[in-house]
Amino acid sequence: MVDVRVSSVMGSDFCLISASRTRKLQPQIEFLKQCGFNSKVIYKMLIKAPLFLSLSFEDNLAHKLFLLLKFGYEHGTKELVLAMGWVCRTSCKNMQEVISLLLNYGLTCEEIVAMGKKHPQVLQYNHKSMKQKLDYLTQEMGYEVREMLAFPAFLGYEFDGRIKYRFESSGKISGEGMSINKLFSMSTARFSKKQEKQFSYAMAT
Repeated sequence: MVDVRVSSVMGSDFCLISASRTRKLQPQIEFLKQCGFNSKVIYKMLIKAPLFLSLSFEDNLAHKLFLLLKFGYEHGTKELVLAMGWVCRTSCKNMQEVISLLLNYGLTCEEIVAMGKKHPQVLQYNHKSMKQKLDYLTQEMGYEVREMLAFPAFLGYEFDGRIKYRFESSGKISGEGMSINKLFSMSTARFSKKQEKQFSYAMAT
């Protein structure tokens, strides 16, 4: 059943057809089986991250797996598999830079792992882009870096068009009553409507 589902995944991504069955496909599938996942779960994971199958386990994925386990992820867990699905989209060097950046900001290993479990994508974000957003969060917006732990998706938003624009449009008021979740997760339409109400109120007073 797993082979049938994997064939379906390969059919959706032609670059996988040339992947070596012995050197790449089998070790990846065996790893997922050892984590205790059935064919349905494996299939769902591979549909979201088909690149996982095209990378060499020994030359690429094994190094990332080592970093995740060393950092605090537990073998055989759903969180580890989800993290592996995302880090296959980045280099080992960028992954290490991301971890170092977060540690330099004062976060603990436990906090970073918890953040990764909440938002696995964070592990594959560009470290330079992350630094720009963290600098802005702490230096310009006036938030503590741990404000991000409750809403790590903040690190995935576009800087100029979302983060900087919304903060400046909201009047540059941080702290009480305005979490970054509330400020950045609302839809564009809702944010625009809120801005219109604030503008109308300001004009009336």
